[in-house]
Amino acid sequence: MDQDAPQHSTKFTAAIIRLSFFLVITTIVLFLVSVFLFPTENAPSEDRGGQESGEPVSEDSITGPEDRPDRIARTLSGPFDIVIRNGRVMDPETGMDQVAHVGIMNDVIVAITRDEITGIREIDAEGFVVAPGFIDVTMPGFPSPELYRNIQHWKLADGVTTALWTHDGWHDPQQVINPIRDGVHFINWGVGTSINRLYQPDRTHEQRLALLERAVRGGGISVGASPEYYQQISTEALIDYARIADRYDLWLGLHLRYSRRDMELEGVREAIEVAETSGAHVHIFHISSTGGTYNAAEALDLLDEARARGVRVTADVYPYSFWMTFLSSARFDEGWRDGFGIDYDDLFYVPAREQLDEESFHALRRDGGLTVVPEGTISWEDAIIPALQRDWVFIASDGWTGRNPFFADTPFAGHPRGSGTFATALSLHRRFDIPLMTLLRKITLDPALHMQAADASFARRGRLQIGAYADLTVFDPERVGGSGTVLDSARKSEGIHLVIVNGMVAYEDGAVLGVNAGRLINRGL
Repeated sequence: MDQDAPQHSTKFTAAIIRLSFFLVITTIVLFLVSVFLFPTENAPSEDRGGQESGEPVSEDSITGPEDRPDRIARTLSGPFDIVIRNGRVMDPETGMDQVAHVGIMNDVIVAITRDEITGIREIDAEGFVVAPGFIDVTMPGFPSPELYRNIQHWKLADGVTTALWTHDGWHDPQQVINPIRDGVHFINWGVGTSINRLYQPDRTHEQRLALLERAVRGGGISVGASPEYYQQISTEALIDYARIADRYDLWLGLHLRYSRRDMELEGVREAIEVAETSGAHVHIFHISSTGGTYNAAEALDLLDEARARGVRVTADVYPYSFWMTFLSSARFDEGWRDGFGIDYDDLFYVPAREQLDEESFHALRRDGGLTVVPEGTISWEDAIIPALQRDWVFIASDGWTGRNPFFADTPFAGHPRGSGTFATALSLHRRFDIPLMTLLRKITLDPALHMQAADASFARRGRLQIGAYADLTVFDPERVGGSGTVLDSARKSEGIHLVIVNGMVAYEDGAVLGVNAGRLINRGL
């Protein structure tokens, strides 16, 4: 036994040396990986230039390269997979706004610098803005691979890199996800859970709650309801649904109960009551067309006051002065002409591509086709612009374009918001002199912040920073704008030069390249 002691001691010492060597090597490797992918001084959640994530960034707070050298950094000398040269790099979270080069490796931004860098592919962006990819959180969807791909085609042409079906979603998101998840996806996508479709006559409230929770557990990224179209959904039921959403860090999205002049504020008050009673985050879809069209100042004041006392309410708008819905919907029930201040011949019936009159209105009401109201029904000055001045209001589309899923054998016409919301939003910089950085924030960072609790990947989207996902849109600020019309809504936006999704060039010079670059977003499940 004594003779074996030195031998055991030697073996023990050798083991300690090997273990120490292994730990040193592991530490070095982990350090290099962290520096390469997630450098702390440029991580998406850090260094916001004195701005909290919930506050707007104004152009007054933007500084030039001489004032903010810390904004320019890189992790490697290259060559990179892609280098975007000489673009005006804008990041709403940090306030960075200066000419620089951007380097991409795989699906990550790894360099932002004024120094010379090289790439396997180099893109000249001189004269263009290089921005985070646009995020649309209210894209309608359908459980069809062909229709979903068609919708994504037009979203990509509008600079969108992530589009989520949260208004309203599907009663069981897996019924949408499973048939299409293995197909080609041009952009990132995800599906919310719809309360509307849970309303079968033979179901009890408790059964609906159980079905909702099961759907959310299965990957639904939001909970949505449309009380205007499903009047049987009570306020008390909405409170229960909101509590389930909050349990999973999701928001309850509401198309408000009322849209007519004399009642719309009651819908706003209901949303506030649901949020305040449940403690959940309640998001109001397109408040300028449902809830804040005719009494916008009062609606926005109500929401400001609620937020001041800690109620979690937010909203979105689309940058158009008219809306579209189904002729069969409750919106056209008795009293609609007085309620909206429009008449029969103001309505454009999409399937027939014609204006209605009293006779055709009643003849077609049961068919329920999509119907568009005139431009100017929503006031820019009184409703849309005041909403955009709130830092808790961002921009979303609630629109699709392409083949009409409800009238597949007729030419498609409809609301141009399906193809042009985001380019149109950026054109407000020229039309209304709204700071470009403010508009960018409302189509990138703000939607990402709203979705961040639901899916952690949004902490690395909606930003143009080292360590962020390489979702980027390159556009001409002097030309960008939507080009669709009611008669021809399937038109690509102008001024969108290039779109990169997860490090892959997916759209360039007017062409959708058919690249399967998109990823499913479903709360990491």
